[in-house]
Formats: sequence, C-alpha cells, structure tokens
Amino acid sequence: MTDEPVVITTAEVIGRRLRRLRDDRRLSQIDVADLARTAGLTWTQETVARVETGRRDVSAGELVALGLALAVPPGDLLDPGGVRVRLGRSAAWLPGALVRRWADGDRHPAEGYVAADGAAPLHAAQADEDARRREVGWWADQTAEAEVHLALIRWAQAEEAAGRAVDQRRWKGKEAQLRQAHRKGNR
Repeated sequence: MTDEPVVITTAEVIGRRLRRLRDDRRLSQIDVADLARTAGLTWTQETVARVETGRRDVSAGELVALGLALAVPPGDLLDPGGVRVRLGRSAAWLPGALVRRWADGDRHPAEGYVAADGAAPLHAAQADEDARRREVGWWADQTAEAEVHLALIRWAQAEEAAGRAVDQRRWKGKEAQLRQAHRKGNR
C-alpha cells in the first residue's frame, strides 16, 4: 500500500462532481441529458455516463452550459476535494484545494506554491515554454467556444420567448453566424 495521494484528471473531477450532484438531486442520467439539452448541448444518457466515469472530456463551453442546466456555478463542477489534479497529459499536477480556490477566482495556483515534499507541482509546464504557449492557445479557444455557446443560448431563449421555434437547422445556422462573427472580431 502506498502513501501517495490520489492524482486524477480534470475529466474525472468533473465526472465525480456531476455524479454527486445527480445523486444528491435524485436525477437519472437521462434527466441530466435532458437538462443539458435545454442548455443547448446535444448530450445523451451515454454522454452523461462517459463524463461521469472520466472517459469524456468536457469543453469550457460545455462546462458553462452544464452549470446553467444544473443551476450551479461552473466552478462547482471543478471542485476536486482533497485529491491532486493532473494537468493535461503532462506529469504536472495541483493539489485539489488550490484548483478549487483558483476556480473561485483566487490567485494563480503557481504563485509561491511549493508542495510539502518540496516539489513545485507545475514543474513540467514551467519548464516548457512551448507547452505554455499551447496552453494559452487552448484556453483562448475554449473561451471563444464558451462565448459562442452562451450567445447561442441567449439567442435561443429570446427566440422562444418571442414564440419562434428553434429547430436544429436554425440553431446550426446561428451557430455558424456567431462563429464567423467571433473569428472576424478576433483578427
């Protein structure tokens, strides 16, 4: 038996939190999929199962939409408890308490943090400038995705409030229009 703390991925963190929320509310996976669809996601029961088991990543846009669907702040879905969280495919990790504080808007977790064993948890990302650039690009892409998704949800809500049905064709057309406008705005 080892004394090493458990290290899980962010996908597993989100999956565990989703499962706990679902259980607390006595919802089925089908219920969660239905709620996710009301927020614009195309989730099925199988999608929920894969997320809950950490076998499917959740994009930033999906995280925001899922928070809307479940009426919880997206940061609540990122609360890892007392376990370490693996950052991407690298060996870098963060203690769960720092991940939660950062999700709540606290300082950047790498500022002044040194693990109890003396190791800096972000050593792999800090040592590789290219990895940092890729990570910044990834976050920018995820942020753009979330912005487009939120704009779609707002549009669909306004359309339905005005008595106009939003079918898949209209949704896809508006999504393409918003993505194009977002790309033009970021040039």
